[in-house]
Parts: sequence; C-alpha cells; structure tokens
Amino acid sequence: MNTDPLQDILESHPSVLLYATTTDCGVCKVLRPKIEELVKTSFSHMKFIAIELDRSPDLARRLDIAAVPTVIAFFHGKEHVRKIRVFGMEELEAALSRPYNLLY
Repeated sequence: MNTDPLQDILESHPSVLLYATTTDCGVCKVLRPKIEELVKTSFSHMKFIAIELDRSPDLARRLDIAAVPTVIAFFHGKEHVRKIRVFGMEELEAALSRPYNLLY
C-alpha cells in the first residue's frame, strides 16, 4: 500500500494539474481561480490539486519547487509541463493542449 498521497493521485488519474503555492502568496490567490476555471472548461478530464508548500516542505523538495506559483502537469504519472512564477493563461493553455489532446 502506498503512503504517498500525491503518488496515489498520479496513479489513479491519467492527467493531473498540480498547483503549488504558499499561504502568504497574494499572486497565487488571484491566479488559482483562473487556473481552476481553465481546467474546468478546457481540460475537464484533468484532476486539479493544490498544495501549500509551507505546509509540505518535503513535497516541495521532492518536486524541486523553489518559487511560487508553480504549475506542474502530469500525464500518466510523468511531468510534461512546468510553469513557474510568471506565465500567462494563454501560455499555460497552449502548453497543456498538446499532451492533453493526445491523451483524450
């Protein structure tokens, strides 16, 4: 039995969008609903999860996340897209479209 919640999610969902933030990141709070809406409308089969790195420092180290916000898209458990700190919604959508459309 796996005791790693992230690994469990990656194994049970073919596509996962991980949104990494911290509790005091103002930009992260503004960006999150926009990313959630993008996933809901354009990538509806994708599982959205958000983590607060200040509450999960081991996970931050394991995923090599040093800045927030960070978005990581996993397809079949492997990282395919990573956007860090400064990125636009159109840029994120374009980056996700190809691997998502290949899968679905």
